[in-house]
Formats: sequence, C-alpha cells, structure tokens
Amino acid sequence: MRLPLLVTALILSLSLAPALAHADDAPVPALRVVDVSRLSAGPAPFPFVWRPYRQVSLPPLDLHNGTTLAQHLASGTMQLSLPEFLRLVVENNLDLYGARYDYAIAEVDVLRATSGQAARGTSSSPLPAALFAGAIGAGVSSTAALSAGGTGGAAITTQGKLVTIGPRGIFDPTLSMNLSYDHVVSPLNTKKVAGVAAVTVPSTVLQTRYQQELPFGTSYSVTFNLQHQQSTQAGLLFNPALTSFWSLSVYQPLLNGAGHALTRRFVTIADNDRQIVREAFRTTLNNTLSSAANAYWDLIALRDNVRLAREAVSIAEQSVNDSRLRQELGVGTALDTWSAESQLASARVGLVSAMTAAEQQAVALKTLISRNNDPVLMASPIEPTTPLPDPADGDLPPLAERTAVALAKRASIRQAELSLKNQHIAEEYTRKNLLPTFSVYGSLNLYGLAPNTSAAARQLAQWAYPEYAVGFTWSLPMFNRAAQADDMRARLEVQEAEGALQR
Repeated sequence: MRLPLLVTALILSLSLAPALAHADDAPVPALRVVDVSRLSAGPAPFPFVWRPYRQVSLPPLDLHNGTTLAQHLASGTMQLSLPEFLRLVVENNLDLYGARYDYAIAEVDVLRATSGQAARGTSSSPLPAALFAGAIGAGVSSTAALSAGGTGGAAITTQGKLVTIGPRGIFDPTLSMNLSYDHVVSPLNTKKVAGVAAVTVPSTVLQTRYQQELPFGTSYSVTFNLQHQQSTQAGLLFNPALTSFWSLSVYQPLLNGAGHALTRRFVTIADNDRQIVREAFRTTLNNTLSSAANAYWDLIALRDNVRLAREAVSIAEQSVNDSRLRQELGVGTALDTWSAESQLASARVGLVSAMTAAEQQAVALKTLISRNNDPVLMASPIEPTTPLPDPADGDLPPLAERTAVALAKRASIRQAELSLKNQHIAEEYTRKNLLPTFSVYGSLNLYGLAPNTSAAARQLAQWAYPEYAVGFTWSLPMFNRAAQADDMRARLEVQEAEGALQR
C-alpha cells in the first residue's frame, strides 16, 4: 500500500518523536506535492493510447509559504506551542520539501525498472556496482559473434543458411513499423536474360515487428512484411508481384541470462531503493524536527536570559542610586559610586547581548518555518507558549527497552538492512553471471508470392512455403576472469555492508 509522502511524513513525525512533538489530534493541512502513489505505474495506455507518449503533468514548484503560516500571521503576534511550531516546520521547511522529491524520484525509478531498463538509483540509494557486471569499464576489444562466413548452400537457390537468433525486446512490448518506396533503373549489357536493355523496378515495402522479453528470460518476436514490386523484365510469373512474410522467433537462455535473479534484478533493486529513500526521509524528518525543537527551547531559554539580564540591570541601577545617596550623606566614597556605575554598564552590555541572541534565535526559528523571505513574517514577533518541561525520573524508559525500540525503528539501521539486501541481489546476479552462455532458439517463417493480397494471405494461411529453424548457442569464456572478479567484488561488498550494519 502506497501512501502519499506527506501523510507518511506526518505519521512518522508524530509517532517516532512524541517527546519532541507533544502532538495532539489536530489535523495538518495538505501540501502541494507530487502524487507519488501514481508515479511508479505511469499513464494508462487504454483507452487513450496517446497518453504514454506525452509528458505526465506535474505540479509546479511551489516556494510560497503554506496556509497555516498565513493564519498565524493574521493575528499579528505568532503565539506558537511546540506542536504548532513543528507542524509549520513540516509544512514549509525546505529541507523536508526537497527530501520529498527524492522519494518521488525513487518511485519513477520503479517505473523505469518495470519496463525492463536499468534503474538509475537516487542520491540516498545508489545502485550496487555489481549489477552492471561486464558493463563498467570497457575492455580493449570485443568478442565477435559467429557468422555464416565460410558456409554456403548446396541447392540451386542457395537459400539454406546459418540461423542465429538472439534476445529480443524488453519487458515493455515494442511495435516497430517501416514503410518505404524505392524506384530503381538498372542498365543491362544484354537482352537475353531480361528481354530489355534496362530494367525498371518500383517497390513498396511494409515491415512490422512486435517483440518483448518476458520476466523469466524468454524473449520472442512476431514479424510481418509485405512487398509490392513491378518490373519491366520479361518472363516474370507475376507482374506486379506481392511477396509476403510472417515469422515467429523465440529465444530462451538456459544458464546465463535465465531466471528472475538476472532479468528482474533492477525491479527488485528499485523497490528496495524506494524503501531506502523512505527511511532516509524519516532520518531527515527526525533530524529536522529534533533540531527545530531544540531551537524552540533555545529561544525560550534565551528569553529567560533577557529577563534575568533586565533584572540585573535593575539591580545595578538601584545599586548606583544607593551609592550616590551614601556619597551625598558622607557615608560612601566616589570609588563606590564608580564601581556601581561600572557594574551597571556591564549589566547593560549583558542585556544587549542577551536581547541580540534572542532576536537572532527568533530569526532562526522563522527560517525553519518559511520557504521565502516574507517581510510580514520577519516583522511578526514569535511568542513560544509551551513552557520548558521539568525533568522527571519517569521520562526515560529502561535502557533495554530503549535499545529494543532503537533497533526496531531507527531509520539508519533499516537503511543499512535494505542496502545489505541490495548487495545480496547483486551477489546473486554475479553468481548467475559466472555461468557460460547456453541458449536455445527456434523460428517459424512463412513466405508467399502471388499477384495480389488475397492470394498472398491465403498462401501464408496454408503454409505454402514454410521454413523451420532451431538451434542453440554455447559460449564458454576461457578462465572466466572478468566474471570471477565481478563475483568476488560483489561478495566482498556484501561483507562490507554486513559490517556496516553491525556497526
């Protein structure tokens, strides 16, 4: 079940840090964010078939402050309890605003992986390097595939040939079409073969192919071609002639390339990365709320310092007045008055410093709850209404209980567990990649040659001119050092991730 990221953020913020939030049941206003629940599915191709070929609409970047902040500003003085302040942080803080997009990008990566393409990872969930074994760092040369060179047909038509069929397509089916017209005039040095000195051949060709790879490794393609051709050559059976072609080809790897460990590795990784990004967002959320709560308490403490500094100034002023009175009565000296005046000056300096620190802290709080430099916000004073809590012995649960909760809910531990799971997926891939390539394939081709479309289609339906082909491909890299290196690196990275999780 996929929840919108905002709902997830609010649930996490109010459940994982109750000591910070002191949350009540008041509803939290929604933000204008991307609907991440739909990003991993993509636009539906039916009934509007053009949707997959158009950009998906996304809401514009919104750098305006939320409505909740405007409601607080309307009163002139922002009297905020700690839960209200933290809600404004969740609504407007730019760090959280940016972290939400990382989760949306992870959802898009799932969409890319389910199409059969490689996932791309995110900043908080990079892909294991072993998933691209054989692709990182090009070699000095490449291995050429087998070809029909050196073999030829034994029949008059010489149409017998070496058949080689490789993997076809990706998870998303692909329909390809090519339509062309060609007009060629070929001069000849004799009329005995063609009956004319120059042969003119206009041709119209339609080629179509539908291909796809299935999740367990099998790939197939269906091809249908038509060619309409005329010629000025004499002695032809059909002029114009319509040639037709239909083909079904299937490719199945049996060792390297077979199974979900290879074909669906990026889908599994992308799904794990989505969870890793979610845990990373929880970490960002908890850290942001913790820092915001500390800033809130610091403002209260600094304002208490201002109050104490004012009292110190008042006491120093009274001391100066008393010293001057004693000096006038002759029971005090000028030195006592100067000393009291010096203490008053120091107290006033302390008051200015305390007021400056409190004002700076108030500005820091305003930056935590706003997305832009709002003059109205900067001019509005903040009045914290939640008092500093008194420490109590019952605030902290037993150590064993705290440790169990941390192991179960700490986002960094969950991230490390998911990263280890990704490394295991990469290890399984490199283990499969150690195997040699052994694949089987087959093809059924039907041909037709007739003067019109109906006759050509009838020939295809009746299998008038069939061709059957089967074969296998066996590739055994001697020493297999590249695959061995990739496998050992993947296993070493698994051990490294296990050590990181233990740490």
